[in-house]
Amino acid sequence: MRSRIGPVVAALLGAAFTLTRTLSAGPARDGIRIDALQPASPLSEFTRAEGPRAPLESEEAEIAVSLGLEYAKGPLRAVAVDQTGATKALTSIVDQAVLARFGASVRPTNWLSFEMSLPFAVFESSDLDAPVYYGGEQILPAAAGVGDFLIGAQLQPINTGPFDFFIGGRFWAPIGSTEAYLSDHRFRAEASLSAAGEVGPVLYGCTFSVGPGFFLKRDGDRAAASCGVHIKASPLLAFGLDPSFALVTDTLATDPPSQKYVFEPMATVKLSPGPLRIGLSAGPDFGTAPGAAALRVLLNIAYVNVGKSVRETVVVTDRDLDQVPNDEDACPDVAGPRSSEKARNGCPTEDRDADGIRDNDDYCPDRAGVPYNDPKANGCPDSDNDDLPDPLDTCANEPGGKPSGCPTYARLSGGAFKITPPIEFREATLPPEAVSALQEIAATMRANPKYEQVSISLGTRNVRTALSDQRAQEIILIFRNGNLNSDRYEVVFVDEMKGGSVSAKLIR
Repeated sequence: MRSRIGPVVAALLGAAFTLTRTLSAGPARDGIRIDALQPASPLSEFTRAEGPRAPLESEEAEIAVSLGLEYAKGPLRAVAVDQTGATKALTSIVDQAVLARFGASVRPTNWLSFEMSLPFAVFESSDLDAPVYYGGEQILPAAAGVGDFLIGAQLQPINTGPFDFFIGGRFWAPIGSTEAYLSDHRFRAEASLSAAGEVGPVLYGCTFSVGPGFFLKRDGDRAAASCGVHIKASPLLAFGLDPSFALVTDTLATDPPSQKYVFEPMATVKLSPGPLRIGLSAGPDFGTAPGAAALRVLLNIAYVNVGKSVRETVVVTDRDLDQVPNDEDACPDVAGPRSSEKARNGCPTEDRDADGIRDNDDYCPDRAGVPYNDPKANGCPDSDNDDLPDPLDTCANEPGGKPSGCPTYARLSGGAFKITPPIEFREATLPPEAVSALQEIAATMRANPKYEQVSISLGTRNVRTALSDQRAQEIILIFRNGNLNSDRYEVVFVDEMKGGSVSAKLIR
């Protein structure tokens, strides 16, 4: 567009924007974007639509980086519109363009992924030699520069293989160059829905996206649909179609604002050697939106890697801390002692009689007992409570002292107590041996509840009644002090027995 066409009302129609002398249809633009058809994330098999994704294992993450090169013929042209509405091609603002796009994606889990990309205009040619103005709009010669920075995220609530579903969003930070026609210095955001899958050798996917400002007729916002269908001829080779369509709001060309469109029926060949994905796409564009090119060629190279997250591995050789290594422990999760029996090594020892002493230490594992320092009596019962377990107690049912555990003066024999030496009162008192004998009888009764009552016979021949009473009281006092219930003993006066003599027998 040169100065000699100044009298013509210039408009950037087709693949451009429209300029009028009065700009009655909207405010002046601060730049324009010719990349209306955005690429898919580096994780995708397709050019512009999101594709199916293989499920990840619990500790895996997927990372992809990509470099895309794009050639476009005539993506931005200027036409003149006279008052009758007739148009005439004037010049190419961007005649040929080579764009590079750096991208990266990360998928830390099956249901979430992130992406970013940054485009660069590596080369752009233009028929313009210098900036020109028409209707208050400045048109700049095309030049190399950077585009708007994109970041995005996608949720994937469904991942079945034959059918995957994504909900996503993208945001563009307006850092790009207007001279490269890759930015209009506006913040932009889009929401998207995608469906994709793999059925046999067929890969399919469609992505639908829209910017909220599109419904408010915000200049430059778009609604777009992109699909892809590829046939996998082999694990290395796939080919197919990647058609895309977009409607872009134009507030400057007409009043009210209109939507300009671009349709791109692109064919693709893709190679997948190992972790690399190399795709070549080509085809013409149709439409009037900025960026619609007579010919577009895309070359995309991506590196996709699935790896396990790095975690410190701690090898536990003795999980139950019982000093028996796991590979030798028959019960590696329950502490237990060593055993010569392989099936019991490291296993907890049983306590069948529940006396708190493990069976391998219990000399009487089937009878509850008491701890004892002699292994031949440890865990055995002490039936007569004389602190000597039954295996070491010669008289297990009669309390006595060590080492035999037998009473010294009063032994149970049959249904009676054999008292040695025999008990003889000295007036109203008993000698020490006799007191001990009666105490042993009381202890034997306490230790044997099955013996219900003992009868003490007191001889009264030729003895005054008062003295006999005193002697009986002495016997009762010994049994009472021996903590024997009064209903378990009796004292009987016997005239046929020598006065002061004492005998004892069980009566129940």
